[in-house]
Amino acid sequence: MENAWIDARGEGAPIAEAETSAGRGTLINAILSRKSVSPKHLGEPGPTEAEIELILQAALTAPDHGNLRSWRAILIPPSRREELAELFKLAKLEECPNATGDDLDRAGQKALNGPLLIALLLNPVADHAEVTVEEQYIALGAALQNMLLAAHVLGYGAMTTSGRKMQSRALREAFVRVPGEQLVAFVTIGMRARNSRTRPTVSGKPYVSQWEAHSDPSQHCGETGAKLQTSGCP
Repeated sequence: MENAWIDARGEGAPIAEAETSAGRGTLINAILSRKSVSPKHLGEPGPTEAEIELILQAALTAPDHGNLRSWRAILIPPSRREELAELFKLAKLEECPNATGDDLDRAGQKALNGPLLIALLLNPVADHAEVTVEEQYIALGAALQNMLLAAHVLGYGAMTTSGRKMQSRALREAFVRVPGEQLVAFVTIGMRARNSRTRPTVSGKPYVSQWEAHSDPSQHCGETGAKLQTSGCP
């Protein structure tokens, strides 16, 4: 199948930093108030072309070791949503060969929800001298979060969807260009069709701890030093 999706990728320009205390407060409030909104509750109007550019610029300011930008974004135009719905149905059949007609209809409907739909792909550089593949996944995650935050600040709801269908043959053949590239997720953005519940405040304390030594590090120094001397590493 010919890959004729519309690409959206560029060098980007940084969005102005919030340098004042009021600006920093606004930024923190935006981060703390953002929450995912189901695509079925996202309607028109969607972001304008200028707003889409801002969302992509925000993505391109995310931390990215080496500025590899080994990810790319693809805008799904409205004229191809029905085609994508059929691909979602095929992906569902790959995952569940016994899927019913209703199952397939529900799977296809997911491609039709929301006015703006973006696919995110990653083509990690596997043999980079300094940047690991794991770091490149982190960079894509950071870019994705910036996209969601930018959409939120612009007044839109958004949600990321992924799952097993990302590895389906139907979707890989439609989106993947080169060996090693992976379809990672879809992002749906639009106006909230209804007010969502306020996100409860979650304390960070259960997710952080103090680093405590579990063994005497001096026991390993000799061995490590010998390895460094023999390897020629500075």
